[in-house]
Amino acid sequence: MLTAVLPSGERLVYDAFDEREQLLIEAKSSNSRADVRMAIGQSLDYQLHIKPNAQLSVLLPGKPSETIIEVLHAQGMGLIYGDGTAFHGPE
Repeated sequence: MLTAVLPSGERLVYDAFDEREQLLIEAKSSNSRADVRMAIGQSLDYQLHIKPNAQLSVLLPGKPSETIIEVLHAQGMGLIYGDGTAFHGPE
């Protein structure tokens, strides 16, 4: 986990940043809609305050439902997910 401190003194903690790909990654421990929605909001906050030109992706433990994938793609965000043996994405 990485931390950035805003001018207000508030700390933002984000999960990973791939410098080569300029990709901010927010990880969640479940594929629930609530967790994915939280990840979207957090990612947008990090992008605004930490890395304005970064691409965004959410890391999930498994492939989520098609409707959740649609929500991520509608926001211009990528998806990385595990299948128990490997990770796939960002897609």
